[in-house]
Parts: sequence; structure tokens; C-alpha cells
Amino acid sequence: MNKIIIDNDKLSEIIVDNSDDYDIEIVSDFNLKVSVIDNVIGNIYIHSINSNYNGTIDYYLNDNSKLYVNKFSFNDCCNVIENIYLNGINSYIKYNFSSISSYNNNYKMKILHNNNGTCSYIFNRCIGNDKAEVVFDIDSILEQGNTSCIMDQNTKIMCFGDVNAKIRPNMYIDEEDVEARHGSVIGRFSDDDIFYIMSRGISYKDAVMLLIRGFILSNLNLDDERKKEVIDIINNNYK
Repeated sequence: MNKIIIDNDKLSEIIVDNSDDYDIEIVSDFNLKVSVIDNVIGNIYIHSINSNYNGTIDYYLNDNSKLYVNKFSFNDCCNVIENIYLNGINSYIKYNFSSISSYNNNYKMKILHNNNGTCSYIFNRCIGNDKAEVVFDIDSILEQGNTSCIMDQNTKIMCFGDVNAKIRPNMYIDEEDVEARHGSVIGRFSDDDIFYIMSRGISYKDAVMLLIRGFILSNLNLDDERKKEVIDIINNNYK
């Protein structure tokens, strides 16, 4: 396990040159570059707690490389730009992001399919607390000549109270040989789901807590230690 703390806005660079795990904690403004070399599978866990920041992450994937990103955020205000460059043949990324937003959180993503056989699976899940503003702008781009590609993006925001939530999913495709799909949901947990849990003898507060935990954790592939950290944050903030 490689643990990295990013606490300044100078360029930090990670070169994934073997099948290893990286644990990245963000505590301030940041500028991060992640490169995955040919034929390597990388796993990255990115987390930020109680920080306000602006930052950019650029991911570069080469031939036959794979990157699995699990990301968790619990912050007041942040502006994040993430660019994914699928430059190599058969390069692949699976990106899972779960967040809890209390104030203003803005996320911009650009996924560029720059070669044949590239695949992107982008899954965002966000809890928006009362008075929060949450915005996702997601662009998937495929130019003509890059064939046999898969583009998948799915974003859900669940609101508690008055939340200004926006999802803008875009797919710019100039090629017929592609599998592309996207889905966007802005909503609330249904009364039926809450009532069903309460019918098992669980209080309203605990029923809501279970739904929040399930929503956040089901989108992340975490070990027990990291999962406990996320559960503790949820428990401490939805008492």
C-alpha cells in the first residue's frame, strides 16, 4: 500500500508501473497527475474529509492498462476538474465516486477516448444536504476512427432539504462503432423505502441512516478499515 498526502497545489505525479494500491489523501488545493504504463492494473483510493479546495486530476492510461478509482469526499466547498486520457489501445478505467456535500461542490469531468477498444465506466453518487449546491458536468468524447469503444456514465444525487442539484451529462461521439449509455437521477429516498425499513422495527432516523450508508458504500469497493471510516463519518453527521 502506497500512502500519499497531498497538502499543496504543486504538481504531484504518480506513475503506476506495477499492480499496486495507492491511498491518496487530499487536504488542500492540489494538482495531481496519474499515469498508468502499458499492461499494468492500478488501484487508487482518493479521499478528502473536512477540506475546502480547488484541484485538478489528470489520468493518463497507456496500451492495455487498467485503472480502478474509488473516491470518497465529505467536504464543505470544493471545485474539482478531472480529465481522463484513454490514450492506449484497450485502455480501461472504472471510476467510482461517492460524496456528501453540505455547501458548494462543483465537479467537472472530461473522458477522452483517444484509441481503439477504450472503455470508461463512470459512476457518481452524491448526498446533498440542505442548502447545498451540487453540480456535475461530465463530457465523454470520441473522435472518428477510434473504434470498438465503450462509454458509460451514471450519476445520482439524493437530496435532503432544499438542494440546488444539477447534472449535465454530455457525449460527443463521431464514430458508429461504439457502445454508449448514460443515466442521471436527482431525487430523494422514497417514503416507501423508509416505511419498509421501519416496518422491521427500526426507527425513522436509523432507517434514513441505513439508506445513506447503502447509497454511499454500494458505489465503492473498500476494505473493512476504509469502510469503517466512511460509516463513522455518516454516523457522526446524521445523528
